[in-house]
Amino acid sequence: MTSLPPITKALFMPVMVTLTLTELCAQTDSLQMDVTFVGNRQMEVRDAVKLSSWPTARPLSVTKPTLSYELLSRRLQFVPQMTPVEATRLRVDPSLSRLYRGYVRAAGGTRGTSMVDASYTDLRSRDGSWGTAFHHAATNSPSALLTGRLNENSLDAWVSRFVGKEKMSFEASVGSEQVLMYGFDSLQVDSAMTPLDAPAVTWSHAAIGASFKSHKKRDSELNHEVDATLGWLTNDRGTRERTLGLDATLDKAFGDVRGQFDVDVQLDEYSAGEEVSFNQAIVVVEPSVSTHRGALNAKAGLGLAIDADQPTRDGTGDAFHLYPRAEVSVNLLRNLFVPYGKVGGNLTANNFHTLTQQNPFYAPAKLGQVLPTQGFRSTNKRLALSGGIRGTVTDAFRFHGYFSTANHEDYVLFRPAASTVDSTTIATFEAVYDTLSIRTLGGEAEFD
Repeated sequence: MTSLPPITKALFMPVMVTLTLTELCAQTDSLQMDVTFVGNRQMEVRDAVKLSSWPTARPLSVTKPTLSYELLSRRLQFVPQMTPVEATRLRVDPSLSRLYRGYVRAAGGTRGTSMVDASYTDLRSRDGSWGTAFHHAATNSPSALLTGRLNENSLDAWVSRFVGKEKMSFEASVGSEQVLMYGFDSLQVDSAMTPLDAPAVTWSHAAIGASFKSHKKRDSELNHEVDATLGWLTNDRGTRERTLGLDATLDKAFGDVRGQFDVDVQLDEYSAGEEVSFNQAIVVVEPSVSTHRGALNAKAGLGLAIDADQPTRDGTGDAFHLYPRAEVSVNLLRNLFVPYGKVGGNLTANNFHTLTQQNPFYAPAKLGQVLPTQGFRSTNKRLALSGGIRGTVTDAFRFHGYFSTANHEDYVLFRPAASTVDSTTIATFEAVYDTLSIRTLGGEAEFD
């Protein structure tokens, strides 16, 4: 850039001069100009100063160089640390026998004894599977003085399908059982020891069921399980029973705490000829919360039961029951000692199905059992305490000590009763109720 210095005034004679200035200095720059002086003036021309460039800031950032090189492999010496995993009991659903494609078992014995078990299961897949099972067992009367045949037969089928995260299962079963009444009046046996026909009761049963269970992996999601069953039970003496059961469970995790809500419903309808017909029902609702923190496992809840069998007690007893429930266990020293405790209670419905399972010689009305006109009583376990300690000392030695105590109201017991059928006196059992306490104390040890 070129600039001109200021002009200095001076006093001179008036004159007009025209000058041409060229190459005033030794620099390569040149200055050409025409100046006309008017009046007395003095002009000084100084050398121009030219800047080659403006100053710029020096960059302070430093670019890290990129290096590229190859690594040579090197063998390392290390000692692995092996941590054994404790044995865990697996809960398999369905049962373990259904994991096999199929099997057939058959057996035979004296007195015409025969037994056949057969099962076939489709290969499991992500879509689902199905299966069926058959059971047969029969034998003649073990007494030489009685004739008759004891047998049981059943056929089960099931199918399950996966729809998204939902598992749907359907089951059906049908079967029959023939029970011989072995008790008889020995005075009716003649001197020739002629065998008598043993009176028999034949029970026929059928049931269908459906189950819906979600399998969501995240604990924050709501999981559910619903089981519904409908069963029929009849015999050749005119007794009929229909049972409807519904079990539903909802559970969801809220941080370290898991909430659960259970509902159990059972409805029974009976008919013993035209004279006796009645219904009964129980409903149990149980909310609970559980947590797992380190070695501590705890669960607390409250059970509310509604009992519809109050008329069977002649109006006495409670129709509503509350059961405080709690469970706790502590895992000490990696399963070396695991003390645990539990408190609670429940309400259990009694019907022909449960009673014949406990005592197959429990007979209907025409064989000595007096069927109550208002129905069966439910068993109320008012207070139940249990606890113990289990542990695994080594891989080869395990132990378990336990105790329990419970108070039962209307506990079912059986007593023998005589009955005359077709001019034959036989011995059967009838159901009676009693209030009692049951206490247990025991232990077990296992060494491999």
